[in-house]
Amino acid sequence: MANTLQDIYNQVYYMMGEPTDSQTFDLNLYVIPTINQIHSAVCKGIVVDETTNPPRTIKAGDLRFIMKQQFITNVPSVPTTTSTNIGDVVINGQFTNFMAAGYVVINGNVIQYTGNTGTQLTGVSLTTVMIEANHPAGSIVKQVWLLPANANQTIEVEYANSTLTYNVNQYPYYNNMIEYVDYRSPKDLYYYYSYIYDNSETGNRYLFINGYNAPQDRFIVRYMDSSTVLNTA
Repeated sequence: MANTLQDIYNQVYYMMGEPTDSQTFDLNLYVIPTINQIHSAVCKGIVVDETTNPPRTIKAGDLRFIMKQQFITNVPSVPTTTSTNIGDVVINGQFTNFMAAGYVVINGNVIQYTGNTGTQLTGVSLTTVMIEANHPAGSIVKQVWLLPANANQTIEVEYANSTLTYNVNQYPYYNNMIEYVDYRSPKDLYYYYSYIYDNSETGNRYLFINGYNAPQDRFIVRYMDSSTVLNTA
């Protein structure tokens, strides 16, 4: 099995019966771009099973071995107990259920913190993903999760055996909130919401899931790794 890019294109030329300096099958013009296309298709789960008659397209769901997943426990939103201002390094509120470190959003402003005392989120960033506006006392604080940078544009969110697929790049980045209505509840079509927050400065993508569900409710977030672009370097 090929272990390096050199091994891959050496085997490609060997199988074609062509020398590696072939002008017909130029390395940079044809071979490497084709390898990248196939690699990307595999990572996205868009490949063809030639063993069936007729051949069938293999969808992402058939390739769970290259799909990553993480669990998210719902965190009820809470109000701040004091105003939160530009330059503050703490946020005050009842944060018992919040993560020990991570990200929150207040009035559309995603903020990073590194500690949680239960009544304060501490170590608020002063450089990136920071408090960008003054937020009055009583502002709602919501826990958000940073999506992996290598996650492909399509992610799945599963709850109670129901799965929704989101294309997180289908809207422009305006540093704002994108709302998805989740039709999981037959009693109330707006029982669950999912949001994607995009930070155009850092390129980060954050996921927030809200609803009337209990704190112990857990969601599964699945995504396909983005392919790594290969080159001769």
